[in-house]
Amino acid sequence: MRGRKREQTVSDLVSGALSDLGVPSARVTARLRSAWEQASDPAWRGEARLLRIQGGVLEVAVRSATLRQELVQFQADRLLSVLRSALPDVPLIGLRFVPDATEAAR
Repeated sequence: MRGRKREQTVSDLVSGALSDLGVPSARVTARLRSAWEQASDPAWRGEARLLRIQGGVLEVAVRSATLRQELVQFQADRLLSVLRSALPDVPLIGLRFVPDATEAAR
């Protein structure tokens, strides 16, 4: 039987589509959130939240421009190092801190 393709389940297709959109699996998401909690400063709780991983870049929504600037200039390298150590099987190549769009809607 040459060239026979493996049939994919709906779950396989949805998982693949979500992955392509930068949405990690529930297991990876839970591990990522746990690693973020360990790496982040308690003062940031509620001010910075994980959005998605796209192309190996973790996007983090940040509520204030001041905190966003601090994260970019002073914390990004340390945070990325801690996250990479905690999640060696997740290909993280960088962090992107973006304004929290939910704040603009308020």
